[in-house]
Amino acid sequence: MFLSLQNKTLHGLVIYHIETLYWYRDSPNKEQTISSVNTFVQRAIAVNPWYFLIPMRMLVVLLGLLCLGATGKTLEILPSEKRQTCIRVFQLIPAYGLLNKLVRSMTLLAFYKNYAWSIQQYCFSSKLYLFKIPMPIFGILVTDIDLKFFFLIFLIVLYKLFAASFKLPFLLKLK
Repeated sequence: MFLSLQNKTLHGLVIYHIETLYWYRDSPNKEQTISSVNTFVQRAIAVNPWYFLIPMRMLVVLLGLLCLGATGKTLEILPSEKRQTCIRVFQLIPAYGLLNKLVRSMTLLAFYKNYAWSIQQYCFSSKLYLFKIPMPIFGILVTDIDLKFFFLIFLIVLYKLFAASFKLPFLLKLK
């Protein structure tokens, strides 16, 4: 019973996160999209170590019971507006933010991985063939821009450790 409630609650969270995507609204096969993304999220959560998995499952079952007690339905079959209201109430629970981030990131990862072509059609004009780039390359470029700053910080820290390990004080004074 609890495993079924857990799966239905996670399915409801996946539906909530997919419904926020603009290009999903124009998708012709919505049920297949939700099904494949939900399978990916369920498997991604199931491979966590037991010390993460047990508290996560307990939280998901608690959320399912709260939703079932408040609305009389599981999160999966609630209408979109009631699902959003229920999730806003869940945000008051302290550990819900971590679960929400995990489910949202896994949902978006599965959606972008499997449906990059529809995102491309939404983001880029079909008349400008010159500017179409595959979404994985676009993601790598965006990530590369974000990581340059952290790489610079890493190099500065590495330089300071190198100077300190050889006890060269004149290197530490360089800015």
